[in-house]
Amino acid sequence: MTMKQLDSVTTTFQKATSLSTSTEPTDSGVGTALTTAQRKRSVEKLLEINNPTEVDNKLVTSLESITGYKVIELTNTRFGSHGAEFYTRGFDITVNTIDDAYKAIRAVECSLATMSPDTIKDQLALLATLVVKPSGETPEDHELRINSLAYQLMEYPADIVVFAIKKVSQNCRFWPSYAEFHQHIEWRVKKRKMLLNTLTKKLVDLTA
Repeated sequence: MTMKQLDSVTTTFQKATSLSTSTEPTDSGVGTALTTAQRKRSVEKLLEINNPTEVDNKLVTSLESITGYKVIELTNTRFGSHGAEFYTRGFDITVNTIDDAYKAIRAVECSLATMSPDTIKDQLALLATLVVKPSGETPEDHELRINSLAYQLMEYPADIVVFAIKKVSQNCRFWPSYAEFHQHIEWRVKKRKMLLNTLTKKLVDLTA
């Protein structure tokens, strides 16, 4: 199957798929570890796109280019007070070769690249100037709060963290709890992890 030509931004995920690095276990099973340089480039690209939904769309297009097949999102429907809601329960991905599986996994790992704690602290310091801080908080308390939040947020993709901080700054008058960040993060990162898990299982099947 011949896929459409990708634009230069989309191919960033695919260009970072060098297989020269060693294979190491990941949280989802067998995967490939990003080098420091690859992680840095990935974070830069995620922040350049600056839109988690657009990142997800470009990632799927990149995976389709790598494998030559459409990525099928499996969804369920539930009905609530606001009507029908659709949520993703997984993905159906066809991969024919081990090489393609490694490349596809690397593309997803690039979309999961995380910022350094210091960069997140800078973002949170800016947020602190936009909201009301807790009454009676000392500089030491403030530093502890920033450090604690940065430690929690450093495990999530760079673009999603920046998006969550922006949303919190728009919706919170007072210094937010971690839960207020997490509500903007969990469901967004879940899709990328589902893609990684699906591809990892494909790789395991191909190498069995």
